[in-house]
Amino acid sequence: MKKITLKVALILSALAFAATSWGGVISVDTTWMGEVYVDDDIRVLPGVTLTIAPGARVKFAQALSTKTEPAYWSPETELSVEGVLMIEGSEREPVALIPDEESWGGIVVAPGGRAALSYTRIERALEGVLVAGGDASLNHTQFNNCDYGLVAGPGSMLDASAVTINHPKVGVVDMRENAQYLPGVEIQLAEDAERLYFVGERAMLPEPPSLAEPIGGSRELLGEYTVEGDESWGGEVIITGRVTVPPGSTLTITEGTRVSFRKHDTNGDGLGEGEILVTGGIRVLGTDDAPVIFQSAEEAPLPGDWDKLSIISSMDDGNVVRNAIFRDGLQALHAHFSSLAVDTVYFTNNIRALQFQESERTTVRGSTFAGNKQAVRFRDSDVEISGCLFEGNDYTLHGFRADIHFKDNRVYDTRLGGILAKESTLSMSGNVIAGGRIGVRARGEGTTLALRGNSIIGTVETGLSTSYIDGATLLTNEIKGAGLDLIGVEASSMSLEGNTLGDFGRHAIHLKAGAEVSLKENVWDIKIPIDDAIFDEHDPGGREEF
Repeated sequence: MKKITLKVALILSALAFAATSWGGVISVDTTWMGEVYVDDDIRVLPGVTLTIAPGARVKFAQALSTKTEPAYWSPETELSVEGVLMIEGSEREPVALIPDEESWGGIVVAPGGRAALSYTRIERALEGVLVAGGDASLNHTQFNNCDYGLVAGPGSMLDASAVTINHPKVGVVDMRENAQYLPGVEIQLAEDAERLYFVGERAMLPEPPSLAEPIGGSRELLGEYTVEGDESWGGEVIITGRVTVPPGSTLTITEGTRVSFRKHDTNGDGLGEGEILVTGGIRVLGTDDAPVIFQSAEEAPLPGDWDKLSIISSMDDGNVVRNAIFRDGLQALHAHFSSLAVDTVYFTNNIRALQFQESERTTVRGSTFAGNKQAVRFRDSDVEISGCLFEGNDYTLHGFRADIHFKDNRVYDTRLGGILAKESTLSMSGNVIAGGRIGVRARGEGTTLALRGNSIIGTVETGLSTSYIDGATLLTNEIKGAGLDLIGVEASSMSLEGNTLGDFGRHAIHLKAGAEVSLKENVWDIKIPIDDAIFDEHDPGGREEF
């Protein structure tokens, strides 16, 4: 073993601590060289280029929080590109993107973003490169031990040559309408599947309700405005800044009112900050013929031009948002420590349409979520969602430590993530879930799942997946047409009775990590023997009782 002199040791020690740390928003053209440490999510804003120089080594910190800001895509630390990313590795000096510990989120090429990677190695990412509506070109790129190597969302452009994906769970997921085989990609030792494709027809987003001309005059509120006592809005209201409704005050917004927010961005993160903050009471009272609309005031509206209608610590039992349209928002409608009824509301073109926390009485009925990045997200809440339409959203629902009742809804064409319940109770009945990447997932201790009379059909990956939950009961459901497995069960127990199962790419039921399943009077609409349709990693010879 060679000896290291004190002088060399001091130099090496200095170099070890010379790595540049980054996190947050990149708003000017930037070049990363040498050792780079990313300690928080990165966003490359539109019109900005991030260049990673030959030989650079970029380490991503492990994400410790369960919170995901609306502008980001993954709970893991990620590099999100809304502008341009140029990774300029060479054969002699490749670039490495690796986790500091176990894993990181990966590169996300957002709508309008562009990424070009050359001679790049990506290690242990949740999704190595997720092209979520942007444009990516990969040349001599290697993915090692990523959950997913490449994911192409609808509307994405993807070109690949000399790409190798080693030891993924799934090599390529292509959700584009014209999903195609990528000849420049070689996949080795995939755990679950090499390639999965969207093979259905893309859902057509429903038309928003027609808008009546606002009745009444126009007023503009600049800076900080406070509602004192009871106040009613009609006509057109233009907001630049924040409106506050304090305790003891109530804001009523009458039918046909248009509330428009000028983009107000003081911190330079590219997102609007316009907000109505309610700690008193709120009544949004549109009608079928004349809904209330909340929207951007910009000539070319974009998601995130304004922030939210936020209801915080309001125990007013009369809080209601009825017959309204929310579009172009960051967290368009948000409730925290409050009661709220959402009835016949149309959400579109929002980054996060509806969010709530620590809310005991939240109902969402008869509403439409179409073309949002995230439709519904909540935690520590008691939630009822019924009679709603979810169509063409990137993510449908994420509930954490919640009691969720999901009934008689239609969920079509979820592009990236379906229904996810973590450490929650999830009761589902009478729903139709079709044509998305993933149907339903349940995760974590304390989670229980009860499904009755649902249809989960045509998912690109898995119809239903459970992992380390307390138990699941499935009665009289139809689960068909999954590209991978109809049902995946990991370290959990599940009871299936009277369900119809059919059409899958790998297995009808896939059991791992000591999972247990009981089966009774199910209908198997399959072309192979039942024992071949069920896989148990602890009993690969098959099962005898069905």
